[in-house]
Amino acid sequence: MKLFDFNIHLPAFKKGVKDLVYSETISTNSDLINRCSFLSDTLSGGNFMIFNSNLFEENNKFIEYTNSNFDICSYTLLVNFRDKSIFKKLEKAIASGINFIKFHSYHQKITPHDYNIIIKICKFAEKNHIKICLDGSYGSSKMLKYDIIDLICTISDEITKAPIIVLHSGGIKCLEVMLLALEKPNIFLETSFTLPFYIGSSIEKDLAFVYNKIDSNKILYGSDSPYVEFDDSFNKSYSFFKKWGLADKIEDIFYNNSIKLLNEI
Repeated sequence: MKLFDFNIHLPAFKKGVKDLVYSETISTNSDLINRCSFLSDTLSGGNFMIFNSNLFEENNKFIEYTNSNFDICSYTLLVNFRDKSIFKKLEKAIASGINFIKFHSYHQKITPHDYNIIIKICKFAEKNHIKICLDGSYGSSKMLKYDIIDLICTISDEITKAPIIVLHSGGIKCLEVMLLALEKPNIFLETSFTLPFYIGSSIEKDLAFVYNKIDSNKILYGSDSPYVEFDDSFNKSYSFFKKWGLADKIEDIFYNNSIKLLNEI
């Protein structure tokens, strides 16, 4: 079976840097290449998360490398919406081959005050046929201060053509994300972290309800590697879909749905 992992992180693991998320913001092209080199034996393709927009000030060797070593790849850029030169950087990133932009509510400390500029960036992305990823993880001491559902709903009312992918399916907010996906045809749910993390809890049943309720073509498999160990993510996810009545959709969820999404203009 072919595998496309929609959510792969490539932290630099630099000496003295303990915060993996921060290390992603300072990763160089060489760091990214070193981190992803072992994946080509496991995956047919993947969507790589890139947190350092400054990489596009140079020729992107990482994109060249992955295009040569995987059947199909896509790239998601975490957008620093507070950067005054962000639109110029986005133009360079798009020219280099970026397919998605991303916002992360509590990592980026997004409040309603930030919504106007974020929506402008999303509209710029939509105009340039770039898709939008919104981090739907729900946790940390910031989970109440930075409201992921409010951000996702606000953007979904403004962006109606470009696909919007809710990463992690909203975590414990998955039922709310499901209601949005039932209303908005351009909302997709991605499984990473949430699915393996909540196995054995009541949230597992909620996720099963959600994934059976929405159009199965809108479900994308992701691991969140290395924050979740890839084999653990794959095995638990595969077992979950067999257990909860989606065995006949496994090839779509693990590969075909992502490929169709990438081919959408």
